[in-house]
This record gives sequence, C-alpha cells and structure tokens, in this order.
Amino acid sequence: TSFAVHTRFSGRAAKAIRLRAKGPAPLAYERADLSGKRILLVDDDALVLASTRMLLEVDGHMVVDAATGAQALEVFAGAEFDLVITDFRMPGMNGGQLTCRIKQAAPGKPVIILTAWPEEVPASVPADMIMSKPYALSELRQAMAHVLGSAAAFRGRDAAA
Repeated sequence: TSFAVHTRFSGRAAKAIRLRAKGPAPLAYERADLSGKRILLVDDDALVLASTRMLLEVDGHMVVDAATGAQALEVFAGAEFDLVITDFRMPGMNGGQLTCRIKQAAPGKPVIILTAWPEEVPASVPADMIMSKPYALSELRQAMAHVLGSAAAFRGRDAAA
C-alpha cells in the first residue's frame, strides 16, 4: 500500500529533499525495526497533522499529536517517545526552538523537521533530519529509518561508556 500527502505549498517546496542528515547512511525501511514506535507529531495545520498521523498509524505507530510547540513540550515531559516529528513554521515557539528544547531535555532523542521552507531553518538547529514538504510516505519512512538507526547507535555508545 502506498500513500501520498498533498498540501498547499508554493512551487519552491514542490520536491521533497533532505537537506541535512547526521549519522550513517539511511537504512532500508524494511530492514529497520520501525513498527510500533511512539511518535510525538507537532504541526499547527490541522489537515497536515491529521493526514501525517493517519500515515504513521497505518504503519503501526502510536502517535500523540500537538498543535503548538508549548503543547508539545508539555506532552513530551509527561511521556516517553521514540521520535519527534515537527513542523518548522508555527506561531509562538517554532519547530527549531522546540527541537532545541527537546535536545536539551533528551540529547539522544531523534527529531525530524518537516517544512515547506527548509532554507529558513538555521544550521544551529540540532535536528537529526530536515525534510521539505510535501514529501512521499517512502521518504518519511527512510528518514525515520535513518534517524532511529542513528539514535540506536547513540544509545549503544552511551551503554558502552
């Protein structure tokens, strides 16, 4: 089964790209253990939030969503998540600020920023991956495999220390 997410964005965001990725090369989605992950999903656009949540749930993930950065921090403080996926442009606390706060609280927690304006994300934002909207489900799966594989390697280094 395949899905596509279509949203209203300008032509400059028409193709999905990965701008920055830290860690080893992406794993094939089928080879990574990605089923049943707990994901915090953050976006101020209700349609994007609902459609992305549906796609993630179809893949067997448990998704908790938040419409603002402040709400996301409250939810994050009260539960354990394997991954955070956030929009960048949001009123109040943007996705870059949210990512910084999450990385302060949990340095090894993987964060993916999905944005229609990737050029606006400062290089100082410690996201594990930044992807352009719109994106294909296969690209989101690959991004998840990449950052979750990097997170497992990070936890392994901590355990060995």
